[in-house]
Amino acid sequence: MNTALTQNPRLLLYLFIVFLHPLLRGCWDIWAQSLILIVISCLIVTDILMLLARSPRINAQKFWQIFSETSLLLVLFLSFSFASLIQTRHPHSAIPTFLNDVAAVAFFYMLASVGQVQRNTFLKAISLTAVIVVVISFFITNPDIMNPNVLGAYIILTGPLIMFYAYQYAHNRPMRVIGGLIIIFTILSVFFTKSFAAYLLFIGQGLALWHYFKKQGNTQKTKHVSLFLWVMIIVALAGAWFFRHDWIRFFIKETDRWGWWLTALSMWKNNLFFGVGPGAFGEAYPGYRVIEWGVNTLYAHNFVLEILAERGLLGAGVLIGFFICLWKRARVQNPQKSSVIQTADTGLVLFPVKLGLIGFCLYNLMHVGFSFPSLWWIFWAMTGCLWGAARHEGENTPPTQNKTRTMLRIFLLSMGMLIMSAVGICSYRLMTADQFLSRSRTAIERQNIVLAETLLKQGIHFNPKEPEFYSLLAAVNGLHGRWEEAQQNMAQGIALSPYSARFQREAGEVFLRRGQPAQALRHYQKAAQYLPLNVFSWLRKAQIHAILNEKHKAVENYQKVLWLLDHPYVLVGKEQDRQALKKIAQRELSLLK
Repeated sequence: MNTALTQNPRLLLYLFIVFLHPLLRGCWDIWAQSLILIVISCLIVTDILMLLARSPRINAQKFWQIFSETSLLLVLFLSFSFASLIQTRHPHSAIPTFLNDVAAVAFFYMLASVGQVQRNTFLKAISLTAVIVVVISFFITNPDIMNPNVLGAYIILTGPLIMFYAYQYAHNRPMRVIGGLIIIFTILSVFFTKSFAAYLLFIGQGLALWHYFKKQGNTQKTKHVSLFLWVMIIVALAGAWFFRHDWIRFFIKETDRWGWWLTALSMWKNNLFFGVGPGAFGEAYPGYRVIEWGVNTLYAHNFVLEILAERGLLGAGVLIGFFICLWKRARVQNPQKSSVIQTADTGLVLFPVKLGLIGFCLYNLMHVGFSFPSLWWIFWAMTGCLWGAARHEGENTPPTQNKTRTMLRIFLLSMGMLIMSAVGICSYRLMTADQFLSRSRTAIERQNIVLAETLLKQGIHFNPKEPEFYSLLAAVNGLHGRWEEAQQNMAQGIALSPYSARFQREAGEVFLRRGQPAQALRHYQKAAQYLPLNVFSWLRKAQIHAILNEKHKAVENYQKVLWLLDHPYVLVGKEQDRQALKKIAQRELSLLK
């Protein structure tokens, strides 16, 4: 949708997404996600109104052609995603992910239907802000702020564009120096991720770009092409030493990753057609765990298995079908009109876009990336660039005008406006609810219990599907001695997140405080099942078995506690906490003997 009115706001929005959002705070800042969705909704509703008004600033012909080519697959994708949301047991994760899906499709149409100059402007924005993020990664090393796996995925997705523009703009010595520094910084950032997969893929992307540059036959840049090749060779040799301990991964099976993949297949097998819900892999994982003592994970570390697990056969099938159509379209494009790069300003920068998309998919066969909203959006925007740029000029035929077709378009636009308005409203409610949640936590920390209870009830009004509200409300009722209400709150929280070990432990504690150890034991057994490496559940089980005079089971669980405390992955906090728990378990075990 090419409009002068919205072009600059969209560019600023896209800069915000690719610069501020992809890496900071692990991509889980619901406020930033919701704010972007709200702005996206407003922009699209504005464009739809302009389409309905037949504004000359809207290229309606191009938009309808793109829509007619992709509507079946993308409407089915969103429909199956919504169906998966309706039937999921994990609405807390599924609702934001479905909204992100709508935004992803919106980004696709936004960049598929603009003109060549606007599309290249967006690609330059992607590469420029990716360079800024790369530079920032040298100064922010905290993995809680900048996730190394996400950084690796981001570099693989945008790295070919960075190297392409660094090479393409090397017109004089100062620009060659700047371009060389940009490439060096990008290469070093790949090493900072410590990702063996990112290193291998980045080398492959660099060699593919070198081959592409060489085929261009630009005699003025022959030396630059040769230098680029030598840089890639040196990087490959340096990486061979830097990642020397990782080559063994080709020959051994990683137990944790293997367990994640098997669990993803288990989820899909038990939820064949619609999956466990979009974005719900992490919440559902404990309930489908295949390897008993494996580490819990939020992601499958394989995007195909994760899509199957979350969206089922229908959602995954449609999405993969869309990728196949995109690949076929990009392969059969007219080389004389679509794929030749004329200049960095007016050319269709398709080859580095293809490299980024392919590398991103390959990277996410082993890591995460598709699971993060901002990278998901950038990926879809780049697919929109590829789809729109790969169109033949002969396809721009005037649409047939008749009354029926006009009424259908008005209906579709009205539905689109209704959907995007709903996305904006839902995003606002999510953002507001998350604000109430943060404020209520702060009130509890400051022991202002009355204010916390008021904030929690207000937050539930905005998002009744957030289980954390009911967990905190149970804590507030417990502080007031209202244990029956606290029990009801925990039942509501568990209903919204049935495989949460923490909620099961909290529910068990409520029953224990009410003098009902048998009911408490059932919850602690589930907590130990869902997160077996948490020693507190096993310790509580041992204590409750002792209360119920089940000496044999109590001894067995105390021994399990002591065994776990020697496990390197056990969740106990600091070393002094480990030793304190060990003393408690040894003392209570000796009393039983």
